[in-house]
Amino acid sequence: TIGFAGSFRSAGFYLAGLVCVLFWGSRSFRLQRAEQRVAQATLTAVEAELAHERSERERLQAELLVVQRMDSLGRLAGAFSHEFNNQLMAIRIHAELLENSLPAGAPQRVDVDQIQATTSAAADLTARLLAFSRPTRGSEPPADIAAVVRRSVVTLRHLMTEKTPVA
Repeated sequence: TIGFAGSFRSAGFYLAGLVCVLFWGSRSFRLQRAEQRVAQATLTAVEAELAHERSERERLQAELLVVQRMDSLGRLAGAFSHEFNNQLMAIRIHAELLENSLPAGAPQRVDVDQIQATTSAAADLTARLLAFSRPTRGSEPPADIAAVVRRSVVTLRHLMTEKTPVA
């Protein structure tokens, strides 16, 4: 009986040890599952952050492209304005030469004065365009649209006849 009891006791300890291993093993398994869930949640959060940063980078690249295009347009406007201003100065000089060659009371002086006024207005507009194309923009006063239209109407009246269709 002692041998049986001893073997029973050893079997009991064995079973108790087995239960402890199973309990702690399952607890360890549960901890591993919890750690896996935390790791998965962390990984998901990192992936979401990377996706957000990627989309932010793409947005900033698109914005940079727009800024570069605007810079190119500004440079083009500056080059155009410079060349156009050169043409205007040639017209102005020829108008002054024509005015100096006309007699004092000649009726063509009105037309020459109109040419000079129009070239001055156009030179002012090109100066504004040049100011826009420069990296540092000064505080330019707003254009007086009414004055521009009035000057244009005077010019157009000289160019139009009664048969010119106006839409």
